[in-house]
Amino acid sequence: MKGKKRKLKDIFADYQSEFMKGIKLLNTIINNFINNKVDKEKAREVIISEKKADRLKEEFIEYLYKNKRALPFLVEDRYKIITSLDKVLGVAEMTARSLAVYPFNFNSKLEKDFSNLNRLCFEIMEALIKATTVIETDFDKTKEYLSIISSLRRSALDLKFQMLAETYERMDNHLEIILFDNLISLLYEAISRAEEISDFLNGLIIKYPSR
Repeated sequence: MKGKKRKLKDIFADYQSEFMKGIKLLNTIINNFINNKVDKEKAREVIISEKKADRLKEEFIEYLYKNKRALPFLVEDRYKIITSLDKVLGVAEMTARSLAVYPFNFNSKLEKDFSNLNRLCFEIMEALIKATTVIETDFDKTKEYLSIISSLRRSALDLKFQMLAETYERMDNHLEIILFDNLISLLYEAISRAEEISDFLNGLIIKYPSR
């Protein structure tokens, strides 16, 4: 797009693409971790993706405040969306960094639940990005994605506490328990932050009922 004036929606679309790239990389890293094949190179790619997304966020915010006219939502609303998404990706980066230095082999007894938590996280992020896209034009479709996020988040919360209990039953090393619990909490933090954005989007639907 060099030499061509970028529009706000183009910058946001690029941000969304980079966001999902980072989330997909994290999903792959966790699946590899479950198989005791931590890919440190992919962890670095998540860090790079987060940095690229951060630059796109800055470009978006700069454009946003310089071109305030004719926006379907307030500048502050759009600012809140992209900065909140950026916090989610920041948690994803921290999770990848933690996995890259994790000193223990994965406990195979926790494979099913951790794999499911990873899947739920990815599906929630997919629904979130779709919601942040269609909210521009279709509130009914947005509500469908927000409902998906809410349902998946409840399942993820149940899994989180189930796994925390399982670590005490199936692990003997206190350091391993602490570090693995931290991984669970980080992954769920990303999910929780995604639901916060979902709640904010729902608030926009109430705020702008005529859309």
